[in-house]
Amino acid sequence: MSNNVQMWVGLAQNLLIQLPVVFVAGLALAWCLTHWGQMPRACLLGSIGFALVLARAVAASTLQILVPRLMGGDHRMMMMFFTVSGVVWSLWSALAYGLLAAAVFADRSPAPRASAAGARP
Repeated sequence: MSNNVQMWVGLAQNLLIQLPVVFVAGLALAWCLTHWGQMPRACLLGSIGFALVLARAVAASTLQILVPRLMGGDHRMMMMFFTVSGVVWSLWSALAYGLLAAAVFADRSPAPRASAAGARP
């Protein structure tokens, strides 16, 4: 098998591994976009968060295959790249999850509090 074919097969395998994440993030992003009028702030935060999750899944899968080819087998450089990219992916994920957590609570009014006199035992 030629190197180009191996690269495309590897990329397809990596993307298939990420398929559950891509599928759920894609559906959630579509839901956010279609419900924007009902909950604009929550849908904005959710859209950005799910777009980040989706982009991370595709970008990480792609770079994992392309970087070794582009660096020509320089193991020291690849190790450095993957270490730095691991930190970047971690921060990227933290940002996405933070936005998704904010989306859960956006556009909600607080639940009414029970008064002490009207509280049930």
